[in-house]
Amino acid sequence: AREDPLNAEVAKMRYFIGLTHREIADALGVSEITVHRHWAFARVRLFELIKQDSFSPTSPASDQP
Repeated sequence: AREDPLNAEVAKMRYFIGLTHREIADALGVSEITVHRHWAFARVRLFELIKQDSFSPTSPASDQP
C-alpha cells in the first residue's frame, strides 16, 4: 500500500472481497482497463514480495532444516 495505494485497493477489492473488475472500476471511479492493469501489476508485485520473503534469512521458513 505504501508503494501504490491504488494497486493495494484493487488487490483488496478483487482478492478479499471478490468484486469483478467492473465493480471495482465503478467503486473507484476509474476505467475497467485501469483496474485490469493495476490488478496485473499487483499480482506480480505480491508474488515478488512473497518470493523475496520466503528466501529471506530472517524468515521462519529458512530456519527449518
